[in-house]
Amino acid sequence: MAVAEALYGRLFNLVSEGVVIGQDRRVVVANEALARMLGYAPDDMIGMKLAQLAAPEDLELARERHLKRIDGQDVATSYDFRMLRADGTTMPCHARVVVVEHEGRPAVLCALTDLSAIAGATQQLVAKTRLLEVTFTSMSQGISVLGPDLRFRGGNDRMPGLLDVPAELFGEGSGFVDVARFCARRGDYGPGDPEALALERMQMLASSEDGMSLERVTQDGRIFDARHAKLPDGGWVITYSDVTEERRNTRKLAESEDRLRQVMDNAVDVIVLVNERGVIESINHASWRIFGYRPWELIGRDVIMLMTEDEGLSHAAFMQRHIRDDKPLLVNTAREMQGRHKDGRVLPLEVSSSEFRTGDGQRMFVALVRDLTERKAIEARLRQSQKLEALGQLTGGVAHDFNNLLAAIMSGVEHVMDDLAPGTEAHEAGEIALRATEQAAGLTRRLLTFARQQDLAPSRVEPEAVVNQLSGLLRASVPMAIELMVRSSAGAASCIVDRTQLETALLNLVLNGRDAIHGVGTITVTVEARTIDAGQAAGNPALRPGSWVAISVADTGAGMPSDIRHRIFEPFFTTKGPGKGTGLGLSMVHGFVLQSGGFVEVDSATGEGTRIRMHFPVAESLTP
Repeated sequence: MAVAEALYGRLFNLVSEGVVIGQDRRVVVANEALARMLGYAPDDMIGMKLAQLAAPEDLELARERHLKRIDGQDVATSYDFRMLRADGTTMPCHARVVVVEHEGRPAVLCALTDLSAIAGATQQLVAKTRLLEVTFTSMSQGISVLGPDLRFRGGNDRMPGLLDVPAELFGEGSGFVDVARFCARRGDYGPGDPEALALERMQMLASSEDGMSLERVTQDGRIFDARHAKLPDGGWVITYSDVTEERRNTRKLAESEDRLRQVMDNAVDVIVLVNERGVIESINHASWRIFGYRPWELIGRDVIMLMTEDEGLSHAAFMQRHIRDDKPLLVNTAREMQGRHKDGRVLPLEVSSSEFRTGDGQRMFVALVRDLTERKAIEARLRQSQKLEALGQLTGGVAHDFNNLLAAIMSGVEHVMDDLAPGTEAHEAGEIALRATEQAAGLTRRLLTFARQQDLAPSRVEPEAVVNQLSGLLRASVPMAIELMVRSSAGAASCIVDRTQLETALLNLVLNGRDAIHGVGTITVTVEARTIDAGQAAGNPALRPGSWVAISVADTGAGMPSDIRHRIFEPFFTTKGPGKGTGLGLSMVHGFVLQSGGFVEVDSATGEGTRIRMHFPVAESLTP
């Protein structure tokens, strides 16, 4: 018996619920769980009035039920009420009450469950449910929940408005098939039987294991992103998002990017995008024309590879300071610099730079690179033209004054010769002086022609006949070790030029060829008809399209490097030693050909000889 009571006592104190036995309105037995719940020591509760354990607002309810139960009346055996803790706070609890016998007399046994945790959890659940409802209501997406039978369980109010479908079709318990049938009849799913189209939609949804996503376009052009996610119980959550504006913006962005790409790809200048580390991130196709690199050869490489060594070092130092000082780059400030072509050539460039920051704060630099090679060449030609113009004015003035002096000398010589007997030594000396003045007069005429202060005297000539008639003089002008060859084609046309100037030009070119040959060699004079089409002219800036009479003088001499070849028509430029050349011969040839409506082509390289080809318009193209 003692063992059983000890075991009962241990079990009584091990249960998690509070247990109390009341008799004569006082506590006669209380377990440890109840003492912990109310904040008492177990022994302190023995003898307490039961009324001390009930909250004042629930005291009458507890007393009434207790007395009725002791009297044997039929009252509820479980109910909720609030108990009073030792610290004066209340505790919601659930009571389960039975009448027992304690020491031979009636008593009440009450098992008590603390509802505080359950109440807190219930409040949290209510709050979360409310939050979920508010979230559902405020979302811009339409949301519907379907059961496994594809009937609506709930959702927010957005779906009917988004799909322009009557709200009653989304009521709880309504079938999704009614919505599909409504949309099919309206033509949202395309042509076909509405019933079949609606059933097809239902089958598509029912047969999907993991859900599906599709894009839907309505008749009025709106675009919806529809997503169907499967629930664990076999039901579905359907979300509809209006992505019309998003798709429109995406399309506009793609169109804008395409236009920008077209602008970059068709730009004449190089447009390059470089990050703050100096790495090329984007470059257009002009890089091939200017630098000789395809864009994909440059992306990911350091931009310094497009600069000369000195420019690269200067650029690296500047960028290091610029990034360190965090100063904005001056926009639209162009500067000239030297670039490096893929083949090693140095290029004159004009670079305009600006910078911007990306969304993550990275600094990016955009540069517009222009090739100045052609502009520099035009500027050089302009300077040369200005020098020629100034020289022409000076030459013309000198020639005019010199010609007046010659006229006086010739008149005086002729007057003196009238008084001298022919055959005498004095008469012969006068003839020599007269011929010298005539030669000097010829020189002044050429100078005036060079200065364009004396018009040419063009006439229709046969270039082949002129060369043949002049061949004797040309052969006599070169030493025996140099062979002079004259060639002409049968189809060479006539041209309209100043014959005297043509002969002088030919003699000048032959003499230049003679001076270029040291020892044995060959000079070849050729007359031919030549037609140049637009394609040939586009590939060689020195050529002009059309039909021409070409007269060339080629030698097997030492040839010329490119730096000399580009200067041979400059007045007073000569490679001959002092006293061996004036530097005016080729300038006069060039001026004569241009004044005659033609152009000159030079082909020469070191060790490969030189060919200078004069082009004159054919006579037929100059006459109506």
